[in-house]
Amino acid sequence: MLTREEAAKIFEGETIECTPTDRKRVCVPIHNFVGAKEEEFTSWDGSKQKAKGYKFVNETDGSEQLAAVDSGVLMCYEDKMSDGRMRSEAIKEYLEKHPLAVKTVNGVADLVTFMNSIAIGSSGKSDVYTTDLGFVSKKIAGAPAKEDIQPGQVVVGQKISNRVKAFFVEPGTQFEGAEGTSEPQTAGAKGAYVLKDSSGMRLIQAEEFVKSYKVISEPKAKGKATPDKGIEM
Repeated sequence: MLTREEAAKIFEGETIECTPTDRKRVCVPIHNFVGAKEEEFTSWDGSKQKAKGYKFVNETDGSEQLAAVDSGVLMCYEDKMSDGRMRSEAIKEYLEKHPLAVKTVNGVADLVTFMNSIAIGSSGKSDVYTTDLGFVSKKIAGAPAKEDIQPGQVVVGQKISNRVKAFFVEPGTQFEGAEGTSEPQTAGAKGAYVLKDSSGMRLIQAEEFVKSYKVISEPKAKGKATPDKGIEM
């Protein structure tokens, strides 16, 4: 198994540098909902924290997610679904039919369940996670100012580019997992990439990586990064 410590040493050397593509993210602000209790959760950096909100687990990487009452936002990638609709369209329709979805903790729980049902990634697992209003206002292109974002106001946009590092791992490779997770992540049939950004390290399947990131530089000694083969030796 590739440990986080071993991955950190690899990142000290020369690795792939990439930036987010124009793939959009769907942000669903759910702040100010009622009925939540204080939850203990493991943050992305591995620290134990407490906050009032709704806690769930990201199915893709097993990380704990806390949708905080004061500034919580649910997020997934924008993609076309099998019925031809975009995920954001389905979410907006759901919110119109379920007005309590962003007003009560039970509504938030049902909304998370719904988003999990439509946000299935290439791994076959759902990829719904949380962020906050500050991230949306500062990092999502075209988003309103933080104080102008209302609960249930769906924001769709691409993440403002910043450089992140990554390296390819072969199919079947197990990675210890992102900080704050207890379950390892396994590279799928086409391999995967271990990614390091401001949120720490995590494994992302190769098919998802090439949709979400574009390579801007790569180690000369390790050959070319290709969408379907990872690192071509």
